[in-house]
Amino acid sequence: MHDVILVINAGSSSIKFSLFSFTELTPIYSGKIENLLEKPFLTMMSSRQPFLLQEFLPSPGYQHAFGRLFQWLE
Repeated sequence: MHDVILVINAGSSSIKFSLFSFTELTPIYSGKIENLLEKPFLTMMSSRQPFLLQEFLPSPGYQHAFGRLFQWLE
């Protein structure tokens, strides 16, 4: 995936993110990871599919949440 902009909003208990096409500035993917410190849950959406991915993450915390997000985006 090339020529994209990743926007991340990391709060105290959640991460929200969007991936945009650089040339058109249209959203490609967006999502959130909620309940980061207890039982994190990832929701990923695309412009074509409202719920592309929904899953619980195996471990709490920012390190695991960002690791899973970047793994999926690769």
